[in-house]
Amino acid sequence: MSYFSSNPFESEENHEGDIDTITWIREQMLADIERIQEILFEDTYAVNQDYEALSDEEKKICDNFLEFYSICPICKGENHKDDLMRFYFEETEFAKKLKENLLKLMHKPKNYKNKIIIGIPCCQCFKKINPSV
Repeated sequence: MSYFSSNPFESEENHEGDIDTITWIREQMLADIERIQEILFEDTYAVNQDYEALSDEEKKICDNFLEFYSICPICKGENHKDDLMRFYFEETEFAKKLKENLLKLMHKPKNYKNKIIIGIPCCQCFKKINPSV
C-alpha cells in the first residue's frame, strides 16, 4: 500500500495532497518516537526504583554483576548498562535461573581448562549468534 498518490519528488509540481500526507506521516513518526521515549523512560525509572530498593549488600552484588558482564566476550565491546540492569531485574523464571547461574560463575576463574570465557554477548553479537531475534 502506498501512502502517496504519486511521488512528490518526481517533478517540481505542487502536490498539495501529497504534502499533507507527508506532513501527516511526519507527525505520526514524531508521535511514535515520543511514545518510545516515554516507554524507555518508564522502563529505566522502574529499573532504577528496583535498584534503589536493594539493600547495600544487594547493590554491591548488582554492581559487581554489571561490572563483570560489562564487556562482550566475543567482540570485547561494551555492553549497555541499561540492558544489563533490565536483565538483572527481569522476573521470569528463566531469567531468574540464568541470573543465578551467572552470579555463581562470577566467582569461578574466568578462563576454564578448555579456554571457555564466560560473559554476556552484546546486542550485535547476540544478533549474529541468534538471527531470529
